[in-house]
Amino acid sequence: MRNASTYISENRIHAAVIVALLFHLIGWFGMVNDVDWILRGTPFNLLLMLLLTLWVEENRNQRFWFSFGLLFALGMVAEMIGTNTGLLFGDYQYGSTLGLGIMHVPLVIGINWFLVVFGAHSLIRQLAEKWMPAQPNYKWMRLFAICLDTALLATFFDWIIEPVAMRFDYWSWQNDIIPQFNYLCWFLLALFMAGILEFVKRKPNPFATHLFWIQLLFFLSLRNLS
Repeated sequence: MRNASTYISENRIHAAVIVALLFHLIGWFGMVNDVDWILRGTPFNLLLMLLLTLWVEENRNQRFWFSFGLLFALGMVAEMIGTNTGLLFGDYQYGSTLGLGIMHVPLVIGINWFLVVFGAHSLIRQLAEKWMPAQPNYKWMRLFAICLDTALLATFFDWIIEPVAMRFDYWSWQNDIIPQFNYLCWFLLALFMAGILEFVKRKPNPFATHLFWIQLLFFLSLRNLS
């Protein structure tokens, strides 16, 4: 029989997935029909997804909080460098949709970096545990494969979201051209973040995996409607 903690954990995951699906469905219909107040609620949605992720997370220890804080900070600092100098990602600026920020970067962008990389890493981790069992002789090869796949998946997510982001004033690119340099920076930063998550030896977060798929399908459907 399952113990009480396992039962509670599974029900938390189910509840969190239902809430995430509900809010993304509401957001999808609102954005398709140009409902302004729903679009303006994007920062609230990202904050809610973060809270659900933290609620489900079973290992909220010091190492987890360290990785969360570091990924958030790295995402924010990289974006500050990007928006203010153009040395990272390219020439772009954030719009008003994503709310309050620091040095031209909305605060929820740090949350977004964490959710995307954390979700991609949880997904790849689950696949690795199933198809690539840990073996001492292949420890570093396995670690590199997980980090590489996480970075590729996160970069693919960014490629999906870019046209949608421009349409709904999340951010805009100079002359409406998305440079290839943007994807290179996304890949390298996501690769480094994945390495941090591997360093803290995290177990996959099942909700983060579900959320990654929900957000990917959400933006993919909006991309096809753009």
